[in-house]
Amino acid sequence: GMAARGHGTPPQWTVPVRPAVGARMVHLVPIRDQRQLSLSWDLPPLFTHFKSKAGSYVSHLLGHEAEGSVAALLKQRGLIESLSSGASTDQRYGASFDISLSLTEQGLQQKDEVLDLIFQYIRLVREAGALKWVWQESADLAAMHFRFQEKRDPSGYVVRLASNLQLYPPQY
Repeated sequence: GMAARGHGTPPQWTVPVRPAVGARMVHLVPIRDQRQLSLSWDLPPLFTHFKSKAGSYVSHLLGHEAEGSVAALLKQRGLIESLSSGASTDQRYGASFDISLSLTEQGLQQKDEVLDLIFQYIRLVREAGALKWVWQESADLAAMHFRFQEKRDPSGYVVRLASNLQLYPPQY
């Protein structure tokens, strides 16, 4: 129809990503030997600010393994094996930001310290505000990943592009 050709506005709907229940901690006992700590925040849609790449900016800082980073500190203290983070499920009704940590045995025993360090670091990032060099480093890495990406399934790529046309102006 007209919306598919960029001549109208796609229909709007509100669907919660998760029920609004506030902060909670869920403990699961895995079937296999696994020590995973996952943090997730529900956010308003991020795609409306896609040029600033806020989710990528924060994810870049959290996952950075250089000296002085939270990932490096957690590894030095023997609390984690790896850390990954990023914005996900960014749609019209909202987004989420997730941090996933693979804990060591010691990290599992000291998960409260791991959580404290993560939240302290997030506070530091918020207080520092946007730093141009961090944004530029993140942009340079994204450009490098795009330039040297592996070949992918063309049909999946087309589906992703078509979906993105519903969220972003066609010139981007």
